[in-house]
Amino acid sequence: MPISQPVRETGLLVDSAQGPLLKLPGGGNWQIEPSRAVNRLIGERVMLEGTRSGFNDIACQRIWKEGTQRPHFEIGMVEKWIASALVAFSLFMAVFGYF
Repeated sequence: MPISQPVRETGLLVDSAQGPLLKLPGGGNWQIEPSRAVNRLIGERVMLEGTRSGFNDIACQRIWKEGTQRPHFEIGMVEKWIASALVAFSLFMAVFGYF
């Protein structure tokens, strides 16, 4: 499998000396790049989506407990405020003729 390929796997997430490790049910494992979301799920059976970033490394984009609903990406409050401020500023500039 080439690097940068999308990966979707299910397995047991364990902590190892090299960092989080996803052990697959049929044997084999993937090294997962550590993050807060990954660290919260150590010891759980999980599903993950990510991109292959090395020989056995995955850059995790989404991770969730097996048997639960897949999480959706949400825009955070900071991004909403920035977008709102940009729209308000653009309207202000358009109304007062600066564009």
